[in-house]
Amino acid sequence: MSTLLPDTRLFLYLYVRKEAVLSSQIEGTQSSLSDLLLFESDELPGVPLDDVTEVSNYVAALGRVGRLLVTLLLCAEGVLSEPLLYVSLYLKQHRDEYYALLDSVRRDGDWEAWLSFFAEGVRESAAAAVLTAQRLASQAREDADRISGIKRLAGSALRIHKVLQQRPLVSAAQLSAHSGVSLPAVNSALAALGDLGVVREITGKRRGRRFSYVNYLRILSEDTEPIRQDR
Repeated sequence: MSTLLPDTRLFLYLYVRKEAVLSSQIEGTQSSLSDLLLFESDELPGVPLDDVTEVSNYVAALGRVGRLLVTLLLCAEGVLSEPLLYVSLYLKQHRDEYYALLDSVRRDGDWEAWLSFFAEGVRESAAAAVLTAQRLASQAREDADRISGIKRLAGSALRIHKVLQQRPLVSAAQLSAHSGVSLPAVNSALAALGDLGVVREITGKRRGRRFSYVNYLRILSEDTEPIRQDR
């Protein structure tokens, strides 16, 4: 599936952040994916900073673990044949069974039931990752086709669109820095992208505005709303 993506780094960059949000939510944090992206853009999130800081630490930890696993696999096999799988959404969706099985391992040493549960989580997570990759690639292609029809601004708008795939919650200044497009041209392109419904300004401010890549972020954010009840 990774061969069908225009840039696997874009997918993994955001998927790691989604995994960090979900993994932290299992432990009781209230951060959403949008909160994390705002925090990484030096904007105040809508939840306590301690929660978002913990999620940000998860991102850093996942990066270190990923690099270690890649090194180990390269040393052992000479090639890396599969992206890492992330199972926190499965654990969140089945959290009652997850906790019950952990207790069963602790009390009775029932590792077989736990391993069976976890193996099913890997299978479901792999299928979900493939579907998400397909939907993101399809959304990006659809939007790129629409953007190509913008008169005069298509070139700069497409460069901005590429940045939005990696940073779907971003300021105009950040888009300019990462795309190499001048700030006035970025603002013109954002107005055109807003008319197309590709982006939406989310702050309502005149200064320090943030723009969301609406449908792309919606796909990534599915099932990442915080768990509200206490355990």
